Amino acid sequence: MRTQIFRISYLLLFALAIAVAAHRLPAYASRLPWFFLVALSDLYLMHFFSNHENFRKVLSRNLLTTLTFIPSILLLCFLLSMAFLSPVDWHHVMRTYLLGLVVFFYLLRFFPLLVLLTQSLKNLFTGKSRYIFNITSTVRTWLNVSFGISFIAGIFMILGMSLWVYDFEVIEKEIPVPGLPQQLDGYRIVHFSDLHLGRWHSEKPLQSAFNMINAQQPDLIAFTGDLVNYATSEALPYKSLLAGLQAKHGVFAVLGNHDYGDYKRWPNNEAKQENMRQMHELLEEIGWILLENKSLAIYQNESCLIIAGTANFSNGAHYPNRSDFDLTLSGIPDSCFVVLLTHHPGAIETNEETLPSPCLILAGHTHAMQVGVRISGKRYSPSALVFRYWGGLYELVPSNIPKAWLYVNPGLGHIAFPFRIGIKPEITVLVLRSVKAPGS
Repeated sequence: MRTQIFRISYLLLFALAIAVAAHRLPAYASRLPWFFLVALSDLYLMHFFSNHENFRKVLSRNLLTTLTFIPSILLLCFLLSMAFLSPVDWHHVMRTYLLGLVVFFYLLRFFPLLVLLTQSLKNLFTGKSRYIFNITSTVRTWLNVSFGISFIAGIFMILGMSLWVYDFEVIEKEIPVPGLPQQLDGYRIVHFSDLHLGRWHSEKPLQSAFNMINAQQPDLIAFTGDLVNYATSEALPYKSLLAGLQAKHGVFAVLGNHDYGDYKRWPNNEAKQENMRQMHELLEEIGWILLENKSLAIYQNESCLIIAGTANFSNGAHYPNRSDFDLTLSGIPDSCFVVLLTHHPGAIETNEETLPSPCLILAGHTHAMQVGVRISGKRYSPSALVFRYWGGLYELVPSNIPKAWLYVNPGLGHIAFPFRIGIKPEITVLVLRSVKAPGS
């Protein structure tokens, strides 16, 4: 009876925590119920440890149960704290690493849990007990393998959180542009994206990244959105660093889905509007030029280059679509090469037929899921299952566009917690090269 009361109370506590977090972070409301599966897995493991004789003999049942519940207790503390604190009010180190610690513990138990669940399902369909009370040699072998995989995964995650997350990489690509004026040949554009400053707790790595950007001696710097996570206040401690970026023709930026304040609940609409006013004021103070569905002309000697930017595009319900490609590209002379900034690469799929020719489109947003591998110089990431354009350089050649290029930057910062495996934080250098136009 006491066990049943505990189980019901535990599930109700998780439901309450999810409801609190969904209220505080409305944009995540549809995703948070998945945490309920975590609670169910906790109870499954507790039941297994309580009923398996071997575990009672070899290890302390209470110790195993405690280890099982550690990440969930941390997760509950984080979710329930939102009843009293906004995510931006947490201590910066705690805010940065708490979720990483939770995920680390869940990762360690994931593969053994998978083995146990598989055997339980097998027992269920063969008419045996749903729980494994007698571990066979086969199951024991698979458990040993799963513990080994968990150990390796844990090592990779520690490296991803401590070393690789700030292992900034400069990637340079030449972009052949048909008919590009010779005065623009060799024009250097540095592209970076997705800083998510609310997840940084130190200026040192950011200063290192910005030094690398300035060392490229760019003609133009392009930032493609997600400066913060929840609120403009997250960027204020880094104002002097942001102002230190230098380029011949300036720093140009668009806003990402996180920059509009849609990911947290504000006391009222006036507070949300004030947050946006602060964002515009901050960008003006640090000298970045914000492009919200508009374009500007840049002249190199007598040659013209257009830098254009759209407000954030959305094809889902988590945040609104603010982009207007017709307005952004209106009035652009045919003789000018266009560099178009947009945060979400999905905007290109929707507006591909209206793109100017030739042009270079720069985007971010995907982070390449911060996980991938590099084989023979090519990168592979599970992000490809979600996004058509997820990372790197793409050549776009629809029927009415002789030549258009898209580069999706996998981000300089990180989302959720500091972590990267196989996908380094990237500074992209795009060098324009003049080539003969078709038929010339």
